Amino acid sequence: MAKVNGESGFTQLTKLNITDEILLKGLPISGVDSITAIINTMQTRASFGNTVSDTGVVQAVLTGTGDALLPPPTTPQPETGGSYNGYIRVDGLVEISAMGELSVSNAALIVGANGDGDYRAPHAWVDMSANTTATTVGFIFGIVKLSDGLVHFSQRVTGARMAAQDDLTNVSGGGFVFGLEAGDTLSMWVAADKTATVTIYDMNIGLEMAIAESLK
Repeated sequence: MAKVNGESGFTQLTKLNITDEILLKGLPISGVDSITAIINTMQTRASFGNTVSDTGVVQAVLTGTGDALLPPPTTPQPETGGSYNGYIRVDGLVEISAMGELSVSNAALIVGANGDGDYRAPHAWVDMSANTTATTVGFIFGIVKLSDGLVHFSQRVTGARMAAQDDLTNVSGGGFVFGLEAGDTLSMWVAADKTATVTIYDMNIGLEMAIAESLK
């Protein structure tokens, strides 16, 4: 509602008004393309993992840390030759689904050119076993930032203790990942308190955009 010449009346919004508002939000888009770009960005989501019935198992050979708390590495670290506190990158994971500004390659989620923003992991779970008894296994995110080429590790571990050898165990979690930028990659890292081979059967790690950086 607006006042025109001292009287109340409705102000008609035109396509130009809407486009100007979008541009003021800082998005490098305009016109009809702006609607497509916003929908594409807000629908950005992907998941990766393993489906044992399709691709078989994924295995990680781990050197025990001796600490059941499995503290994450000091962050950040170089991609190779760093001090990882017994954690190794989980390789062999593949795309389950991907759309918008996220893709999957080389067992990692990759942020696209217009994907800057904050993300959430609505689901993250794995069915696994270890070839040793009374073994604690934990998972963390590792994010390689394009800006510095270093791996930035999440500092909260999601894990479980497997009492029996080869006992199938499920671990699940979720959370938020803030400040991802174009070219960043997110992968899974795993560690165990005992030297063991961890077998991953089914695994699904999802990530979706919570809010685009340009809309903050």
